[in-house]
Order: sequence, then C-alpha cells, then structure tokens
Amino acid sequence: MVHIKCDNCGEEFPEEEIENHRLRCIYTIKDKELENLIPCEICNQLINFENYHQHLLTCYEPSPPLNSTNFPRLQRETNNNSNSTDLLSNIDRILHNANLLTQHIRGVNSYLSNELNDYENFLELDRSNHLLGVRDVTKVIEPTEEDGTCLICTENICGLYKTKCGHLFCKDCIQEWFKENRKCPVCMKEF
Repeated sequence: MVHIKCDNCGEEFPEEEIENHRLRCIYTIKDKELENLIPCEICNQLINFENYHQHLLTCYEPSPPLNSTNFPRLQRETNNNSNSTDLLSNIDRILHNANLLTQHIRGVNSYLSNELNDYENFLELDRSNHLLGVRDVTKVIEPTEEDGTCLICTENICGLYKTKCGHLFCKDCIQEWFKENRKCPVCMKEF
C-alpha cells in the first residue's frame, strides 16, 4: 500500500484516502489555529490574546467632529518665482500648518477620550428629546368583549383590547408598550 504525505499537515495517508484528507485538512479549522485567539467586540475578527488590548485601542476610532468652525485655517501655497527666502518662508508656513493640524488632532483625540468614554455623558439626552411612543393610545386600541390570552404577558384576560391591526392584548400591557413604541408588538404595523 502506497502512502502519500499531505502537503498541509505533513501526515501520511493511504493513496485512496489522501484526496479526502486534503480537502478536510485545508478547509477544517484546527484547534491549534484558534489557540490564544479571542473575537474583537467591534470588528469580530479573531485577535491574538497578547495583542488584544492594543487592537481595541486602534480597531475603531470614530471620525473627529470636523467642520469649518473647529478646523484650523491653513494658508494656501502659492506658485511665485521662488528664491531662497521664499523657499524658507514656504517651509516655515508648511511647518506652521503641520503644527496647527497636529494640535487640532490632539484636541480631537483628547475630546474623544475624555468625553465619549464617559458612558453617562454619552447617554445623556437633552431636555428636548421625547419618547417615540403613541401620544393618544385610545386612537390605536379599542376595548372588546373578547376573553383570551394577552400576547405580551400571556395571561388569560377578560375584556381584551384590540389594536387597529386586530391583535389582542390586556390594557396594562398594550398601554405600557405604546408609551415607548409606535409599532404593534406582533406585526410591527406603525401607528
């Protein structure tokens, strides 16, 4: 019986089994390939455990909030007849612009690391925000004489309330639902 060595793993197999082994060997993830790897919460790539912290620092950096009011004003380069003093002044202007950009980038990074990492500040809503629920629930639901099971709490209820789309709920559940939602909890019809 002739044995052939697998090019991928180096093990030897009988000639009639080598083709099946090669397919399995190439397309199957081996335990040693996953050893010491963990998935990144941001990009879902498998990252070596030793490099994980550094990866998280560089994996996702949101775009800085750039607009015309907070971006530094840079002087435009001009194409004049240049002599040595013009060349030196152009170099000085380029260095000055580079320093302005560096300061701006440091300021944006400082803002991002100080402000956005503070979870409570990040979630703080201003006073003008309101919940997205239905304002007048009576326009969306109506009482019925039907008895049955509420589709939210699964309790047997006498006198269910029916939505405009025909689904039955107990009064407490559906009123609580529509405080924060504008869609039917069953068919997702928007009201």
